Amino acid sequence: MRHLFHPDDSTMLARLLRISYALQVGLGALLAYLLLPIDDTPARIVLGAVFLPLFLQALLTLTSVSLSASGWSGEPLTKTQLLWRIGRLWIAEWKAAFTVFALRQPWSRRAPSIAGPLVSSGGRASAIPVLLVHGYICNHRVWDEVVSALRRRGHAVLAIDLEPVFTSIDNYASQIETAVQTLRSSTGSDKVALIGHSMGGLVIRAWMRACGTQHVHRAITLGSPHQGTQLAALANTPNGQQMRWQSPWLAALAEHETPETRERLHIVFTDADNIVYPQRSQILQGAAVTTFPGLGHLELCLDPAVVTWLCEQLDDPADEAKQHAQHASPAAPQTTMASESLLRPRRPADLFWAFSWIALQGFGGVLAVLQRELVDRKKWLTQTQFVEDWSVSQILPGPNVVNLALMMGDRYFGWRGSVAALSGIVIFPMLLVLALAVFFSGVSDLPAVQGALRGMGAVAAGMIAGQGFRLLTSLSGNVLGAYRAYAVALATFIASALLGLPLVWILAIVGVTACVTAYVLLGQQPHDRRP
Repeated sequence: MRHLFHPDDSTMLARLLRISYALQVGLGALLAYLLLPIDDTPARIVLGAVFLPLFLQALLTLTSVSLSASGWSGEPLTKTQLLWRIGRLWIAEWKAAFTVFALRQPWSRRAPSIAGPLVSSGGRASAIPVLLVHGYICNHRVWDEVVSALRRRGHAVLAIDLEPVFTSIDNYASQIETAVQTLRSSTGSDKVALIGHSMGGLVIRAWMRACGTQHVHRAITLGSPHQGTQLAALANTPNGQQMRWQSPWLAALAEHETPETRERLHIVFTDADNIVYPQRSQILQGAAVTTFPGLGHLELCLDPAVVTWLCEQLDDPADEAKQHAQHASPAAPQTTMASESLLRPRRPADLFWAFSWIALQGFGGVLAVLQRELVDRKKWLTQTQFVEDWSVSQILPGPNVVNLALMMGDRYFGWRGSVAALSGIVIFPMLLVLALAVFFSGVSDLPAVQGALRGMGAVAAGMIAGQGFRLLTSLSGNVLGAYRAYAVALATFIASALLGLPLVWILAIVGVTACVTAYVLLGQQPHDRRP
């Protein structure tokens, strides 16, 4: 077991990924040098070196999403709805794949070890230890979010690397047994909770078949191909063949499982899984089932709602009646709902990816996208907080979205958060603009392109207007009161749109008047009611 616990070993998959990306970068630089019509040779080489790995990852993700769409079920989708869902899932899963396969896994130079609980953060020292088992062509870095969350809850965590990368799933059982015994001896706990993603769920089942369930507190699988996946028809490795749709190995595994084993299993799947499909067939008789709709395969390991749900499952007392009260059938999987409480980014990288996604959607302006992502989807801000922060961003010098990114980054992580948020706003749009400038130079004078841009201008204006009307609802709780707030908004509109006054005059007249009025009204309120 030297490769599992030796502190100086670089994992096999990490080395393979580094070699793969080095080849992609070199090939991209060579093709750009030979083919791109740019006089600046260094710029041509850098653009090709960056573009090819991103393009290949995006292409692979789009292919998997498109193939998996055949397994989607539920209400019939129109062609437009289908394309929109494929596009959304493609972007989200590409982001997750880039994070895991490019930014994390290649740089795992040390084999994983037990990560102790962060009791000082409010966790419980007696929490059950947890073993995390990754999936096919992955390593322990896919669990970064889960490890951090579990440690904050007081769990000792071990995320192992399954090696060799391509072998029979049965061969991994001894590695799981060694890891379980290591966790037990290190923590003094008789039982261990196991969480497996994708193939990792099958590895856990194979280990339980070989070694029993006497030390299993609970086993949770995320996006595992319990009935196999049609995508595995393309895999010729031993473990890939075992995961083929309704393979003999899977049938034999299911045949040897007892009802007691199934009662310890909790299956989590997503109806939009782009790797494991048909999606809704991935259940087992006697095992509890939970569905997280709309997520991609890798998103299951990164999504905040899933991570929170995992922590809550392991925080629950070992109440057998509660644990197994919801046994699902193929027609009626149980669904958990994300919490509606206000959340916050866990690390600066969350800000980077959130603002990158916002920037890539911000054609014609980002106001509508900002509100949807930060308030509705991420729940990092309330509607009122967003209006207040956006107001401050508008009166400060510089681009509004940059100001907001800097403010939010500083609020959560200081200067590191500001740098991460600003980088998210700038980096990917800059690369996209450079690519467009290279590949589409000279088309701006074409009548068709000019007409398209005019049409997009109308769409952008409509989005901004619609978002403005939506933000009006937050004025009901403003210190000015609804009528004064509406009057200020109307005065601003008249001064800007009808009279064409410069912004500095609008701020000096309308803005100062509103600020003074709000100050006076705040002074008239009791101290315990002031915001």
